[in-house]
Amino acid sequence: MHQTSVHKEGELKVSCTQCNKELACKRSLLSHMQLHGDKIYECKICDFVAKRRDSIVRHQESIHEKKKHNCSECNNVYNDRSDLRKHQRSVHEGKTF
Repeated sequence: MHQTSVHKEGELKVSCTQCNKELACKRSLLSHMQLHGDKIYECKICDFVAKRRDSIVRHQESIHEKKKHNCSECNNVYNDRSDLRKHQRSVHEGKTF
């Protein structure tokens, strides 16, 4: 998995110049910076809005497409892939948050 192979646990590399939040990499920082901007992303199906594009994608997958994310190691099913990742890390990799 990218997260465990590239990012060392507890190692933060970049800080947001707007709020000083520390993030693991430049990609995370770029995503985070969208929260400080004025751009708003709108769902084309309902009135849901978000400041980050990936939030709209997750919303559409889980709400409108009813997309499910299955754990490959057990029978658990999640509506959101970030919930699946948290499950995999905490249950199958033994990491805590």
